[in-house]
Amino acid sequence: MYSFSGSGDSISSGRNLRCINKMRLLSFAYIALILTFFTQQTSSLSSLSSSSRQLQEVDGITACKGCTGTNLKCVGRTIVDTNCNACATGQTFWPCNLKKECWCWDTTGPRDAGDEGGETACNGCGRDSTTETCVGNQNSLTPVSDEDCKNCMNGQSYWPCSDQDLCWCWDTTKPKKPPAPISGYPVNNNVDPCALFTKDMFDVFAPNSTFPYTYVGLCEAITDYNKDHTEKVFKMGTEDMIRMEIAAFLGNTAHESDDFEAGREYLACGDRKEVDGKVYCKPCTNDLYDWANNKCSVSMVDQNAPYNSYCQPGFEPPEGCICDIITQVEETGPLAGYVEASKVFYGRGAIQLSWNYNYIRASFALTGEADTFCNDPEQVVLNPMYAWGTAIFFWMESQKEGTTCHKEALNRDFGGTLNVINGGLECPAYKGGWHHDAIKMRINRYCHAAVLLGLEKLSSFGGCKGLTDSFEECLGDGWCPYCEQYAGSSTEESGFSPVEIVNNDSTEADEDDGNDEEETATTLAPTPEATSLPSPPPTLLFSQTKVPTKAPSTKAPSFSPILDSGTPTLKPSSRPTNEPSASLVTSSPTEVPTEFKELPTYMPTTPEPTLGPCSGETCPEGLCRSAWG
Repeated sequence: MYSFSGSGDSISSGRNLRCINKMRLLSFAYIALILTFFTQQTSSLSSLSSSSRQLQEVDGITACKGCTGTNLKCVGRTIVDTNCNACATGQTFWPCNLKKECWCWDTTGPRDAGDEGGETACNGCGRDSTTETCVGNQNSLTPVSDEDCKNCMNGQSYWPCSDQDLCWCWDTTKPKKPPAPISGYPVNNNVDPCALFTKDMFDVFAPNSTFPYTYVGLCEAITDYNKDHTEKVFKMGTEDMIRMEIAAFLGNTAHESDDFEAGREYLACGDRKEVDGKVYCKPCTNDLYDWANNKCSVSMVDQNAPYNSYCQPGFEPPEGCICDIITQVEETGPLAGYVEASKVFYGRGAIQLSWNYNYIRASFALTGEADTFCNDPEQVVLNPMYAWGTAIFFWMESQKEGTTCHKEALNRDFGGTLNVINGGLECPAYKGGWHHDAIKMRINRYCHAAVLLGLEKLSSFGGCKGLTDSFEECLGDGWCPYCEQYAGSSTEESGFSPVEIVNNDSTEADEDDGNDEEETATTLAPTPEATSLPSPPPTLLFSQTKVPTKAPSTKAPSFSPILDSGTPTLKPSSRPTNEPSASLVTSSPTEVPTEFKELPTYMPTTPEPTLGPCSGETCPEGLCRSAWG
């Protein structure tokens, strides 16, 4: 029994030992599992902390970064201060992820947030003046109201204040003239444009010019525009750049105005009468117009036919001047077949300002009011300053593919200026049509201006497809005698290049703060962005810019996110391009008028020019006209 009993105890003890060992192994495994879990959590938290630190170190993500001094306090612009206080300690989520909504205030000075980056509209507006207010730019590609822009003065940093082209600071004691698109070049106060291009030069360049194209009117128009615009015509960049811009302007305007002889568009008002001080026009088609005598055999409004050329009836200020379909003044008598000139927005001035929506924009730009040209578009041809001024407005402010004639000229690209003015028909100009010959006339006029202004090289032709080929052909067939000086030489390289201007005009320099020693004001153009060759024509003539449906939220979220969830969209979609839709005006002598299509709402280029008399053939002696007739 003993032996049996001893054997049973031994077996039982062995089983207990094995069980204990298993329990120990399970305990160790469980402990290891727990340790692994905590290790992973610690690693995850460490990674999260590292991500947060990295996020804080990205400039522009965390507001009030480094705002930890004794007298420094992180406060809000358009939101309450208490929501911004934590940004100074490294908080990265709302509202610290709203650029410029929280800012670092030095409490020893006035509470003036400013706009250190210069990225918001109306920066500083109204701080030192009770007559300044932030208003919408009625000439921008995306029109906004004054109500939309008023909060920019309070530091709002999102749309529309994020776009300096949409809102601007207006001094209510001055005319309400919106700003022109910025070129990025500094103002040159040492250069007088009319000292570079003199009266004697003008007389040589345009010996047969007629009223309203006077030299005095040109100089007055330049002075008047520059008086109320920070982006100035023929005063940006170096003297050589200004000479190049003047040459490009003269070459284009001489072509558009028939060497400054056509104040009014030929087909619309070449045949006209003046009765009791009012001008009446006999609108005509190309095939019924006597080009040698400027007479129309059969009017377009004969037998009370309706006439609505250059009128988009649905527009009202500020989109466009009010206009409507009109008919002849009388059915019988001396004015049968004639219409009142003051009721038609046909081409007038040195770049032939056309359409009711362009007249109102030019009126705002030059006079600060819509009524000036809307009530009487004839002012453009009756006042030399406006005849030139409307061309300057178009040159400075009409945009296509995000650029202007002014910018293209300063960037040494004559082709770019032509693309803005008439690129749809002349970039390229196809052989066999009127514009194939017209583009060579334009080039020759440009060369004439370049010779008079002493340019060593012509500006680039790169901004207009096919223009280089037209130039070479023009030299070969004898159409461009003024260009022979530039035969075989290279053109300027186009593109933005920073320049430094030392201005000696004390009236434009900053006032000296108690320092009697005179200093020279030096202005340096901003560092340019990368440039490239002109972009190809857009697939759509117009793509309407969409206004954001709502502003970025300034309300605190329901919970604090661990990581930044991203900032809201701060600006609208890309700008629209500006190629105009087809109009009633035919584009070449061989074509029939196209059907009316809906016109673009904002800032188109000039409409298709009226037809020349030659139908693509070489013009007979005395009948050579510009693309406007």
